[in-house]
Order: sequence, then structure tokens, then C-alpha cells
Amino acid sequence: MQLLQAISSRDDSLLGLCTGNIEAGARAKLAPFGLNRFFEFGGYGSDAVAREEMTAHAIRRARERGGDDIRVIVIGDSIRDLEAARANGVKVALVGTGKTNADILKALKPDLFFDSFADWETVLIKLIEELQ
Repeated sequence: MQLLQAISSRDDSLLGLCTGNIEAGARAKLAPFGLNRFFEFGGYGSDAVAREEMTAHAIRRARERGGDDIRVIVIGDSIRDLEAARANGVKVALVGTGKTNADILKALKPDLFFDSFADWETVLIKLIEELQ
């Protein structure tokens, strides 16, 4: 939550969500945790079937808000997240807290890898540096 708060408080950053859920379903899942406020836009299962296309929708919506020259980094925890980012020509940061083994994710050579977001301040710094 601290990382989301830190990113969303920056004037130079936008947060979007990409999920296979339809938007209403995603919002319903986020609501009990107070997370909807962080994600103004996204790419959803209601937009497309393929993860790459959902990610493309999220990127397009980000560009509608921030301009065509914005720099994008997909943050995820799966092989599919990495593949979707690469298919859309954007950077990817993976975190080893999901279902996919961390060593497998590291072997894919994402632009950034984090074991977790526990040290959220360091994560934030590295994300900013990667997008410079």
C-alpha cells in the first residue's frame, strides 16, 4: 500500500491496472482493501481476451491522460506480465511474491526484479531510475 501511495502522490506518475477480470469485477475485488483510488484506468478482460491486448488498452489509456511520450513500466508477478510488456515494447519490473517461482522470473531477465515490495522506498527509487 505504501508503494501505491508513494507513486500516486507523484505529479509525474500514473497508475493503471491490467487484469483478466472485467472492470466491474476488478473494482469489486479491490474495493474491500481501499485500492480503487489508486487505479484511475486500466486494461481489463472486458477489453480483450489476450493479456497483450489488455496491456495495450491500459497503455493507450495512460497515453490519453499523460501524452504520447510517457514512459511505461509494467509491474507484475508472472511470465504473462513480462510477455505482455515485451509485446507492447515497454519495460517490465517483476516481483517474486506471486505464484511463479522467483528464480524462474529472474531467469527471464526483466528490466527490474524485486523479491518483494517490503522495502518500498528502494523499489520506488529503482522504478524512477529505470524510467529516466
